[in-house]
Amino acid sequence: MRMHTRPYEVNKGTSDEIYEKYLKRLLDYLADPKTNLGKMQTYLTIGKVFLYNLFNGELSPVEGILRKAQEEFSQVKRTNEEKPKIGLVGEWYVRLHEPANQRIIRKLEKKGVEVWLAPLTE
Repeated sequence: MRMHTRPYEVNKGTSDEIYEKYLKRLLDYLADPKTNLGKMQTYLTIGKVFLYNLFNGELSPVEGILRKAQEEFSQVKRTNEEKPKIGLVGEWYVRLHEPANQRIIRKLEKKGVEVWLAPLTE
């Protein structure tokens, strides 16, 4: 969401603020010992809870947080300009870790482009 909004935002920094806010909410939820996810001991349990939430038709708290983030990102005031897109491929950790990729995404955005990240399954 952030990468599709940040290059077009009118008020610079808005997308990063929203991203940090909802990242904190997700991490707080996952770390909270009162939640199901906070009590999990293994990845197998995480998978079972994920599948349970996926198939029981209920909105999981994680999905709820992500939907709120999506709503907030959609409210960001954007410019009407069209920007070229550049695809960024390669080892997934380097693509996502700003210090490892020398902040290439932000550098490209400053040059006037929108960056598209290849999916993890490439």
